[in-house]
Amino acid sequence: MPALFWHDAGIVRVGLRGTLTSMAQLITSDIPRFWEAFRFIHAPDAEAHMQRLYLDAGTAGVQGFTPGRIESAAHLVRVARAREAFYSGIQASSLQVMVQVMGDVAPQLDSVLEGFERLFPGVVLPDIYLVIGAMNSGGTMAHGPDGPIAIIGLEFFSAAPDTPTHELTPWERGVIQPPTQLPAIIAHKLVHTLQDIPDESQRSLLRYTLAEGAADYLGELVSGQTVNPALHRYGLEHENELKAEFLRDILRGQSHEAWMYQGQKAAGHPADLGYFIGAQIVRAYHRKFAHHPAVLRDLLHFSLRVPEEFTRRSGYFGEAWLARGLHV
Repeated sequence: MPALFWHDAGIVRVGLRGTLTSMAQLITSDIPRFWEAFRFIHAPDAEAHMQRLYLDAGTAGVQGFTPGRIESAAHLVRVARAREAFYSGIQASSLQVMVQVMGDVAPQLDSVLEGFERLFPGVVLPDIYLVIGAMNSGGTMAHGPDGPIAIIGLEFFSAAPDTPTHELTPWERGVIQPPTQLPAIIAHKLVHTLQDIPDESQRSLLRYTLAEGAADYLGELVSGQTVNPALHRYGLEHENELKAEFLRDILRGQSHEAWMYQGQKAAGHPADLGYFIGAQIVRAYHRKFAHHPAVLRDLLHFSLRVPEEFTRRSGYFGEAWLARGLHV
């Protein structure tokens, strides 16, 4: 059975009882480190405090979240100063997460681990790090000292009904979530660690879409939650037009930027609708081949190795996929 327990000061470990190699560890010790540095946000040497107390002292999670996300002490200080009311508003709830993973959220996290073991018996899950970032990423994968790790930007998952949001951009206001959504994002990131992500030269709009879609769909299966409920609702309400637009962009050779990782650059619609399309393709494939014993492995691996064939077999686009000359 799953077990959730304190290991040492500032670290919560959550894992399946059994072999040590199957145990996922939820590491939260970077959360109080950030808030110690945040105390000096208006000091003349705030950047030095952030560097010393947070970035230099941080775990492998902070180190893995720095390139392209936290970026530097100077950048993190600028972001936090520009959104001081928001960061101050999530301090208590983010620290409370360290208690919640032992209480209210614990059964959901246990359920996530049970779900992975049920779907992928014997799976080896990596460590999960909760860190505070610069409001530009909800999470990523990185390589830690002992292998891959999953990292969650907790500032996106610490919102409360009274959290000040007036400093945030419309995109930021639309994507922040309460801590109860943590199981969904943790499941999503853990799925990514099981995928065979192709190198940059092989990445395309369809591969990016299926990689994120599979993580969303399989993450939903194990957590019972969608990562972004608002995006999912919008996708269902506009599914036919989104399918047609996605096919047009595939035919044009459009890059993934029109559908993925848009953040504040999206205009006229929610950002990152490729996540929804990808999840729907994967969902269709699973429903069609649910009887196949290797179908879950297909969702993880076949979808990225031969994305065009996987999409054709899913039947999600119907005859339109063949009619547009996309079958290979």
